[in-house]
Amino acid sequence: MKLKYNRNSELEIVGFGVYSPGWKDEVEDNLGKKMLDTGYFDEVKEKEIKRKKSKKKGDD
Repeated sequence: MKLKYNRNSELEIVGFGVYSPGWKDEVEDNLGKKMLDTGYFDEVKEKEIKRKKSKKKGDD
């Protein structure tokens, strides 16, 4: 599970560590759920790559 720290200031969370703005990392699922419950972290979801279909001119 990938998490991102969502605050603008550095913060020390007891039991987790010190986090600065822009922190991103992959953590284990059981620890990640606890970190999400604190409200200081957001889950980072991978974006799906969209592909455009090309249009051929002259095909009728």
